[in-house]
Amino acid sequence: MLLEKVSFRRFLCHATATMAFLLAACGGDNGSSSPTEGNGPQPVSVETETSSGLYSQPADEKGSSSISSSSNKVLLISSSSMDSVPSSSSFELPSVKVDSILDSRNGMNYRTVKIGSQTWMAENLNYATETSLCYDHDVVNCAKFGRLYEWPDVDTVCPAGWKLPSKEDFDILLEAVGGAEIAGKMLRSSSGWYREDGLDAVSFTVLPAGDCDDYNGFMDIYDGTSFWTSSDDEFGKVLILGISDYSDVAVWQNGTRSGTWFPIRCLKK
Repeated sequence: MLLEKVSFRRFLCHATATMAFLLAACGGDNGSSSPTEGNGPQPVSVETETSSGLYSQPADEKGSSSISSSSNKVLLISSSSMDSVPSSSSFELPSVKVDSILDSRNGMNYRTVKIGSQTWMAENLNYATETSLCYDHDVVNCAKFGRLYEWPDVDTVCPAGWKLPSKEDFDILLEAVGGAEIAGKMLRSSSGWYREDGLDAVSFTVLPAGDCDDYNGFMDIYDGTSFWTSSDDEFGKVLILGISDYSDVAVWQNGTRSGTWFPIRCLKK
């Protein structure tokens, strides 16, 4: 019975990957549009800039903390989520500039965000390849969450001028929002999750895109997501960054390049 279940779940990930790619190529995937001229992403005109904010947890208000900015917007962090943060800790968020690019390969516009010295896509990649998937093979999920990718596409699918980030690249981002211990909450979008308490403190906007693997099928949509990296651990396993609404911690995990599908966030070279 277990073998039958595993076999069926493998079918869930594999069965329609090629079909979904063919539909996208024929214009049936509403997560992409017809190609435009050019070889790489092109900037579009509108951009906004926000000043850095100050994150703090005052010593005389243990269990409460806030993010403030020039817009006077204050976001509160519950005491239960901050148990691992010293009561006197504080740090300044980096400057944030929101912009967008056009991926000329399929006409997709992506929101981007410059966080300190790094410029990230602020959305998951949504460029169809032969082995990429929409969650549950539903193109609506591609439009909402981007696509799920398997190796070897992962290492080459970002548009020209952009790359698959390394663990070191992600670590810079995590430190910019106060460290891995609170980065999950700081980076999660403020809506779309089962537990809608994300702060989206630097407009990185992590969405609960879920993932897929050969043994569990599609899983974790609306309560978790993971991101591919270009880095390996000491045992040669690929490193994956996991974020869920079960915890405020951003967790490093190792995984396999075969039979697993995760979203991608591209980083500007």
